Amino acid sequence: MLRQIFITGFISASLIFSFCNSAASKNSKAKKSSGFNKTADFEAKKISAQRALHYSDSIRKYLKRNGYSNRLLFVADMDLHMYVKRFYVIRPDSSKILNTFLVAHGKGLGSKWDSAVFSNVPGSLCSSKGKYKIGKSYFGEFGKGYKLHGIDATNNNAFKRLVVFHYYNTQTTEEYSRPSYMSSGCPMLAPANFKVCDSLIQKEKLPVMLVVY
Repeated sequence: MLRQIFITGFISASLIFSFCNSAASKNSKAKKSSGFNKTADFEAKKISAQRALHYSDSIRKYLKRNGYSNRLLFVADMDLHMYVKRFYVIRPDSSKILNTFLVAHGKGLGSKWDSAVFSNVPGSLCSSKGKYKIGKSYFGEFGKGYKLHGIDATNNNAFKRLVVFHYYNTQTTEEYSRPSYMSSGCPMLAPANFKVCDSLIQKEKLPVMLVVY
């Protein structure tokens, strides 16, 4: 009888160990297949936010000297992948980040969700690094948007390329969620996030700058 209990207990323990091992293995595979390292992303986002604020501080005099708003600045840090919040809404005059959103980058020339390829060439469908003046609003295929004027050598074809600041109806607002689409080179937000930016832009009397790096 004791022998039977021992054997039964041993088999049960073996089955539990086997099941736990299998579950852990599946969980490990799931983490790897997702392609996300959230711990690394957390650290990268902290550095990115500091970088955005430092950039805002460094460009404050430029904004004032060139007639831009010193109360509102948008910064898109394309060094981060597109499933984390990397679009910063900043108050340069008080060095504060007001909001952080997801933003799409261009899909051209082999760009992937975790690695944007940059180009200023018409037809490339790529994002372009540089400073942009946010121009007049318009209503197009995706609803309201803003025309963008590239003011650096790296993005001076933006207006000609029809690179604009706009939203896409089904774009997600949540990190690591889908659907999250790449664009044709435009800094593209989710509707709710664009609405926040639109409201802030409308309050400004001076032109607002958007920066991609």
